[in-house]
Amino acid sequence: RALRRWRFAAGAVSLAAVLPAVAGAVPLLLSPPPVLPPGSGPALRVAAFLRESPGPGRVLGLENWGHVFNVLGRRGVLVDPFGTAGNPLYGPALSALLTNREERLAAFCRENGVRFVVLENPLASLPGTAARAGLDPSSYLVPGPGPSDPPRLTRLLQTTFWWRAYTNRGRPRPELGPAGEPVREFTLVYEDPERVPQPPPFDGPALQVWELGPVP
Repeated sequence: RALRRWRFAAGAVSLAAVLPAVAGAVPLLLSPPPVLPPGSGPALRVAAFLRESPGPGRVLGLENWGHVFNVLGRRGVLVDPFGTAGNPLYGPALSALLTNREERLAAFCRENGVRFVVLENPLASLPGTAARAGLDPSSYLVPGPGPSDPPRLTRLLQTTFWWRAYTNRGRPRPELGPAGEPVREFTLVYEDPERVPQPPPFDGPALQVWELGPVP
């Protein structure tokens, strides 16, 4: 009996010592740190910016960095690389990024608690986003007639909020007609210092962060 009591007491002490470590590991088990591929510097810097920005608000961006913004940026995200099939917001979120009506994007963001929109270079990422949203990528970027010929930018591509925000930095460009409409409801709050490899005039920062303003 004495031996059994000693073993029980020893086990209780060991359990008490282990419990804090287990409890501390629960958040990591529920939301493990993202496995970061090479070239993750821009996403890490954006995550730090999001984490340090006061106030609540979710993030709308492409799914490739969603987990980074969620775990390291401590922000809710609408899409990430996991659970795409079971996420009812996946298609609507990508479609919202592709809209050429800024007020539609703003309404979608307010409806879903989104404060920040993270944009990548549209020339590199927008056609693929259209395909994942179930849209025809050639409506935005028409391949050239030969493998060495540059693609043709469609009017639809250039009038999207994404293109106008990233390429024009939201500034009015009256000479471009509908493609030069200014961004009104979002403010550019962060541009990453790293540049993408697209040639001028289609180069730019690896990532931009736009913040939705209050209801007018």
